[in-house]
Amino acid sequence: MRNTCIFAVFFHHHAMNVRLRAPKVDERDVENGIKMFGRFYDDVESMLNGSEIDALDRALRLIAERRGAIANSTKRYVDEVVRNVWFNLNKNAKLKKLAYLNQDALIVSDNISAHENRGGGKRRFLKVMEEFRELYLKPL
Repeated sequence: MRNTCIFAVFFHHHAMNVRLRAPKVDERDVENGIKMFGRFYDDVESMLNGSEIDALDRALRLIAERRGAIANSTKRYVDEVVRNVWFNLNKNAKLKKLAYLNQDALIVSDNISAHENRGGGKRRFLKVMEEFRELYLKPL
């Protein structure tokens, strides 16, 4: 079941271009993660004691120093997860079908949400997305 969720999240963008499907990870992604963690750190700093703050500072410095190695190992991990997901879903037709349905639901939800955030007129594509939502994603 987990593979169907991983499949949907990894592949809901660029669904028609296999080369663009797998998520890319580079040093900038690690740096962005450090920045995001820094904001989290600012929020929780007052709840930590001195040794916990020191440990977080050391960990952040270590991550920053090794961001290239972290990006490479993360890329290898993502590549391995992608291979395993494809392998396991292709072994089981029911799970593969469920993965594609899960992906369809995510694509529809993502597109409708993006439209609601951006605004604009209703185009035919949006109408099809809304019809899918009404038919398959609304509770009975």
